[in-house]
Amino acid sequence: MGQEYLDSIVFYGDSNTNRLRAEELLSGGYGTGQVWTPMSGTLTLNRWDIDKIVYPETWTEMDVTEAMAEKKPEYLLINLGTNGVSFMDEEYFKSEYTEMVEALMAASPETKIILSSLYPVAQSYPYQGDINNEKLSAASGWVYDIAQELGLRYIDLAAAVEDENGDLPETSHIGDGYHLTKAALEDVLEYIRTHGYQ
Repeated sequence: MGQEYLDSIVFYGDSNTNRLRAEELLSGGYGTGQVWTPMSGTLTLNRWDIDKIVYPETWTEMDVTEAMAEKKPEYLLINLGTNGVSFMDEEYFKSEYTEMVEALMAASPETKIILSSLYPVAQSYPYQGDINNEKLSAASGWVYDIAQELGLRYIDLAAAVEDENGDLPETSHIGDGYHLTKAALEDVLEYIRTHGYQ
């Protein structure tokens, strides 16, 4: 898929999603209209209906469902849940995630929604007790289950960055074991283009 496909996707998620704006990797650079994250630049799954996103077109804060109804994007790619694995079990995670997706579907029924696996962390990530690749892999499975249940597409973005052991390579994060480098994010965008919505 070409640049036009990439340009038609809105990315909704946490701090790694926000880095697409920070690294100016999408059309419009820092002013891109394609990134939906809260003012803080990060988001935890259980707060999806509490924390407002910054709507890029007007730089105002609004509920994500409001933004969805306003913009009606052709595609919405959701990468959310990494922070949640530190305290959410399967039932809690699936319940919040499903509620979020159903609300977004209702706000813009024509939008093609893509659910993404969660990115791995590096071995050097210091908070392995809270967030580790075993938990992230399990949560990605829950996201996949939800995609199947709701008839939505699922994309395995972890595959774009993980090494043969399922870890984030030490060269692919900005020094904290968690946030993706510009090069790793470019690999993610390339993966999105080569695994287009069909």
